[in-house]
Amino acid sequence: MKDWDALKEEIRQRIDLVEIVSEHVSLKRAGRDFVGLCPFHEEKSPSFSVSPGKQIFKCFGCGVGGDLFSFVQQREAVNFVEAMRILADRAGVDLDKARRSSSRGGGGQTADGIDRSDIARANGWAMSAFQGALADERLGKVARDYLQERGIPSDIVEQFAIGWAPEAGGWLPEKARKAGINVRALQAGDLVRASDRYGSASGGFTSGGFTSGGSNQNNLYGVFRGRLMFPIRDTMNRVIGFGGRTLVGDRAKYLNTSHTPLFDKGTMLYGIDRARMPISEKRQAIVVEGYTDCIACHQYGLTRAVATLGTALTDQQISLLRRWADEVVLLFDADAAGEEAADRALGVALRYNLSVRIASVPDGKDPSDYLTAHGAGGIDSLLNGSVDALRFKWGRTCEMFADTGGGGQNGSGRRQAVEAFISLVSQMASYGTLDAIQRGLVINQLSGLLSVPSEEIVKLLDQAQRKVRTQRARANARANDPNTNDPNIERVDRESQSIVGEATSDAEQAALRGMLQVLVNEPGHYVEVADVFVASRFADAGLRRLADEVVGLCTAFGEFQISELMDRFRDEPGMGRLVTDFVYDGERQGQFEAVIQDTRDRLMRLGAVREGRRLAETLRDVALDRNAGRLADGSNVGSDSKSGQGEIVSESADESGREVESGSSGNTTQHLEQLQKLLAERHGFAPNVPASNPFGVPRAQ
Repeated sequence: MKDWDALKEEIRQRIDLVEIVSEHVSLKRAGRDFVGLCPFHEEKSPSFSVSPGKQIFKCFGCGVGGDLFSFVQQREAVNFVEAMRILADRAGVDLDKARRSSSRGGGGQTADGIDRSDIARANGWAMSAFQGALADERLGKVARDYLQERGIPSDIVEQFAIGWAPEAGGWLPEKARKAGINVRALQAGDLVRASDRYGSASGGFTSGGFTSGGSNQNNLYGVFRGRLMFPIRDTMNRVIGFGGRTLVGDRAKYLNTSHTPLFDKGTMLYGIDRARMPISEKRQAIVVEGYTDCIACHQYGLTRAVATLGTALTDQQISLLRRWADEVVLLFDADAAGEEAADRALGVALRYNLSVRIASVPDGKDPSDYLTAHGAGGIDSLLNGSVDALRFKWGRTCEMFADTGGGGQNGSGRRQAVEAFISLVSQMASYGTLDAIQRGLVINQLSGLLSVPSEEIVKLLDQAQRKVRTQRARANARANDPNTNDPNIERVDRESQSIVGEATSDAEQAALRGMLQVLVNEPGHYVEVADVFVASRFADAGLRRLADEVVGLCTAFGEFQISELMDRFRDEPGMGRLVTDFVYDGERQGQFEAVIQDTRDRLMRLGAVREGRRLAETLRDVALDRNAGRLADGSNVGSDSKSGQGEIVSESADESGREVESGSSGNTTQHLEQLQKLLAERHGFAPNVPASNPFGVPRAQ
């Protein structure tokens, strides 16, 4: 059995983090690192960095960071074990012989323990099964005839792994049984379902084989029947779901995989696995509505085309495209659905600071029909003639009010059109997602479109936004508990933060943190500071844990790799972020040897001061006893300042105070000299403590 850690290292050796991240983000070289837009939060300027040398990533905007495994964990919302399975499948590493941490839960597992990786593998098998059915001379004839009729050649069929799901309900479960495929994974992926719907007449299948008659609640049937199958892949090339077009007259022309732990039709785009690199090269994406439209675009050389999955363009889909594209062109039918998609695109364009353009296919055709009739040149003409989403919507708004004069330069109809259009735009802008620059750009566009001065546009937008804010404020007031807006809670929170800030700014904490930063980057320095670097001295729990692990690795191995440290904090994104903070901050600061020497000196001095204070307290108690006329028996008795039995005398005390102190404390000076000598022997130096009243001895009354 292979060692689990060895398998992790084998995966790291086979997969480059830059390659994985590039599948989600368009990266550009910046010195030794790569930078791009963060895939974990919305941003307009790149703040996401990937270090190919250290194989770690860090976002300086949201703070997220980690290594190869934690990137997949956070991007796919899975636990470490499942992330390792995903990467192992990609790297060709067999985990069947690995020690599995099966006790870890979550990460998208179903109730019976099926996780995303299991579903992805089952989907991959089903894709191959559907392809085999398409190639079968008898089973796939109907589908092959359809593909030929649509003009989709065999090379495109192979590229997109198009398949065929036979009409028999029991075909897929029976094939899975013979292949030894986990049927539960097929169920979790919504490829088969259990029902008594299929008996012997329909070729149903039970756990024992095809049914011979009657009904059984455990009968399994294929969800897709008599359909041309389109596998849907994600950016990691996993088959996450399917779309199926009926070829047997089913009332539902298209059927998609329902929501599963692996698939959500609102977050993914068909063809993104093949289109993301062309999109990144052109910085432009073409979005169509159907599978065959997308395939036709690729067939005619428009390889930057993707398709929505039966939904209007969603925020999540635009967020996905923004990783590689600066501009999105919507190539939709000139029908009501296309109009609705254009409306949605306008809102998305404003919220995400993305250039969105609209290209309508004329004559009631869809893009695939138009390509067949006019070729790539025809579509290029449509793309070149695309209009900005704002201008497109304004044109449609004018058409709506055309009967009342909305298309002209004057009249009440035009005023109504302007007000309706401003209202629409203000609803988008009221989310607070537009910065000052983008807001100015929108205002200028509106001013040009409407032939209205910018000042008037600003006034109209502000009025509309005030209405929206008022409505939302009233709604929130009704929905929220008024007691939650307690100013005392905010005050206490500020006070707590202040206390934490004071604690973390402590000189010792700063020195320990600086030393830890060096040790994370160059653990070989640990031997130089082992005597002063004490993990338990960290006030912050996270830093204390990190320091504990660093000390443990240094003690066991002398030195370690960042990946080994990251392995100690699996399923803990916060700790991964902390590690990458130290790596990048340390790399920027550099001068590790100087930092080690400086922090070591500071910790030694602070340790001496701490020990000096402890011993000084003992001497102070002795002085207090003597000042009160009691025997110096070693007991710890102090003065009660509240009762007026003494007051602290500082260096600035008057002369009489010094005389009293000197006379009353007796051998205090001798004790001080002994203390300084002791500290000098232990640390090579002693803190410079003033000879006069060094311990704040109370003045005799």
